[in-house]
Amino acid sequence: MQKMAEVFGLTLVARDLFYDLERGGTVLRIRRPHAIYLRHMIENFDYYVDSVEPLQMDGQSVVDISGPRYLRRRGF
Repeated sequence: MQKMAEVFGLTLVARDLFYDLERGGTVLRIRRPHAIYLRHMIENFDYYVDSVEPLQMDGQSVVDISGPRYLRRRGF
């Protein structure tokens, strides 16, 4: 998956409980057990991060879908 992420201009970072897909100052986060969705998330990174208002954490825009939470969708 790391090589695929690089082809799409992303960095895949494996953490203890989740994966981060990063580009620029934007992070898309999912839980490790949901790794089966990584391919789709890499291919559609912009769709995921542009669909919701990100959280601002440590100078980064984070779209965290690693667990249940309220997400504010854009355009609604």
